[in-house]
Amino acid sequence: MNMVLAEAALAYPGWFSRSRRGIRRHRRLPLAVRMTLVMLAAAFVIIPAAPPPISAAHFQLPFSPTEYGENYGDYLGRLQIRGLAAQAGDEVAFVNAQGEICGKVAIAVDGQYGTVPVYGHHLADGDLLGVRVWDARQGREWRDGSVRLKPGTPSTFFVAASVPPIWEKGSGFALDIEVLPRAGDVNGDGMIDLADLVLTLQIQTGGAAAAVTVEGDVNGDGRIGMAEAGYILQRISGSR
Repeated sequence: MNMVLAEAALAYPGWFSRSRRGIRRHRRLPLAVRMTLVMLAAAFVIIPAAPPPISAAHFQLPFSPTEYGENYGDYLGRLQIRGLAAQAGDEVAFVNAQGEICGKVAIAVDGQYGTVPVYGHHLADGDLLGVRVWDARQGREWRDGSVRLKPGTPSTFFVAASVPPIWEKGSGFALDIEVLPRAGDVNGDGMIDLADLVLTLQIQTGGAAAAVTVEGDVNGDGRIGMAEAGYILQRISGSR
């Protein structure tokens, strides 16, 4: 245990503070001071070693983070996938306007993600970000219309994010992410959009229903009807 404490103190680069807009690093503590802190801590308290970070395996950065140094902003928040709290194995990725991944994180705490550094990979302050989610339960990636974003809860170090989120160097943003249930996703493409509404109306007029998924049912009656059409229309218009 004492070895863990000593290694932690020697590895610790110094104290830092976070402003409302992100991280600002300060001076390194002298070695003698760090060693004194270690001995005091070992004498009065037992500190368990932190678990190793979980590596995001599905999403991959197209660059090395060292290329960008301090050129990043942080995001964190809650994550739900189709009504369930996210769990270990799920992942979140932030992408730039070209669809390139510029930040990623694996879930370590159920229902939460982050802190994830989003690097300035082809990004400038004010550029919009996209979000993708890897659903380990389903072995499926969710994006675009399947992912709903909401401003997260502000804290000392993070402000509520805008929607859609923006990139800003050195800032900390709280953003909640939800992968939507499939209710209303009549054609099973992972999105709830005009194509689902058209297919629903075709079914009402006796059209072919080969592409219909049972998970598109909204009210639990086991069929695709006007309830689904009304739900999809509300989703498309943004009233739901």
